This record gives sequence, structure tokens and C-alpha cells, in this order.
Amino acid sequence: TDLVPDSSEPVLDVLAASALAPGLDGIVAYQFDPYSSIVLPLATVVGDALAANGPDVLSTSVGFCEATQMPGELSIAEWLLAVGAAGGLTTVASAGDTGSSACAPTDESESVLYPATSAYATAVGGTTVAAGSTGGQQQVVWNADGNAGGGAQTSTLPRPWYQASVPGPSNRIV
Repeated sequence: TDLVPDSSEPVLDVLAASALAPGLDGIVAYQFDPYSSIVLPLATVVGDALAANGPDVLSTSVGFCEATQMPGELSIAEWLLAVGAAGGLTTVASAGDTGSSACAPTDESESVLYPATSAYATAVGGTTVAAGSTGGQQQVVWNADGNAGGGAQTSTLPRPWYQASVPGPSNRIV
């Protein structure tokens, strides 16, 4: 669908994807209301991905405060992402811009962003290249203007098998 002209983040995402992968056959951008349920947009994307010549990567910079999601909707969204993964869809999701408070500004407590918390998604956080202590460069967690890369240990989703050796609670860690 068409991108909203004043919506700069989706435009930047499309520009970055096309610059990083110049051999792409195309980019399909989906615009939806981030204050609505995630189920219908995911159903659309997964349905398109499973169709002949459908997309094989879903990259989303929009996320939902996991704590505010209805358990039934979260279960359906997880099922959709599992179906997509089984069909070859790779999902990459932003961990957020509010540090460990994904429900901010309405709730500043520790929380996480969905679908980054899904076992069927690769959570991606922002980093900044900074001068290292030994004179070289290093990547550090992005933290600017009161915003920071997301992540926390508060997910209600179970810990996936690939995090079994990570110390901490028994739920998904982002």
C-alpha cells in the first residue's frame, strides 16, 4: 500500500533496505494503524509470503507493548509467525526506541516490544559506532535524546530453545 507522505520512518526503512540489498526484486510496504491489533496485518503479510513469489523477509520497525496485548491476540500472532517461519518467512523486528520501557510514555516500568519478543523473530536493537578506549571504534547501545535501544527480561512468552543457556528468567529475553 502507499506510504503516508509524512511518515518518515517507513520511508527511511525502504531506503535503507534498498541501499543494503541492491539486488532486491522489490519491496512491499504495508501501512497499518499501530494502535490496532497486530493480528490482521500479520495475517496479510504471512498470507502474501506463502503465496507464489511472495516476500521472504518481514522487517518491522513498528512494535506493540507486549504487556498491553490481549493473550488471545498474542497467541494468534505467535501462530501466524510460526506458520510464516515454517513457510520460509524470516521476521526481523525492532526491539524499540524506549530502552527497557516498551510501554512508555504511558507506563515507564520494565517492558518489552512485540513482535521482537517472538521466538519466530530476530530482535534488532540500535547501536552507535563510538571511539573505543584503545583508540579504535566500538559499537555501543544506541542512546540519544532520551531514547535508547529496547530490550528487557519481562516477556510473557516462553523462552525459546536457543536461549536455554542464557542466565535469567524462564521467559523470552530481548
